[in-house]
Amino acid sequence: MKKGESIAAMFVLAIMLVSTVSAIGVSSSYWGDNPLTMLKGETKTITLNLENTLGTKDETISATVTDGAAIASITQGTYLVKAGQSGVPVQVRITIPMDAEVGDTIKVTFAFNTIAPQGTGVISVATGVSKSFDVVVVEKEGEGLSTAWIAAIVVVVVILAWMIFAGKKKRKK
Repeated sequence: MKKGESIAAMFVLAIMLVSTVSAIGVSSSYWGDNPLTMLKGETKTITLNLENTLGTKDETISATVTDGAAIASITQGTYLVKAGQSGVPVQVRITIPMDAEVGDTIKVTFAFNTIAPQGTGVISVATGVSKSFDVVVVEKEGEGLSTAWIAAIVVVVVILAWMIFAGKKKRKK
């Protein structure tokens, strides 16, 4: 193949690839600095959102859990995201086991990959994105007493006991 033919072939290939741009994305209410917080034994269903706002063609997307499958599951395996569309909901169910410890942090990662349509030719290019965030096990508000509250309760009990004891001594006199 001559140099000119090679350049022409690369140019044609580049045009073909540009015309099939896939621009899928995923958004979430949770990220590195904003983890999902949950209690032991709690189950939540959260929503991730798929988008294809820059794409020029509809995309079929497969969704899988790649990290954290012990606590997370996706309710549906594939999604159709039309060109220019955003906000396609992906329902994710997360369940924290009862034996989890307060303070445990579990990373969950979801992978979203395009699925090439059948019969599209010999070569197809698949694209993908992933979304990760942490799930942190927290203590139920009001569940644990702080040291200050325990000390205050002890002081009140001691004062009440002293008042009762001192009152009985006065009555005996």
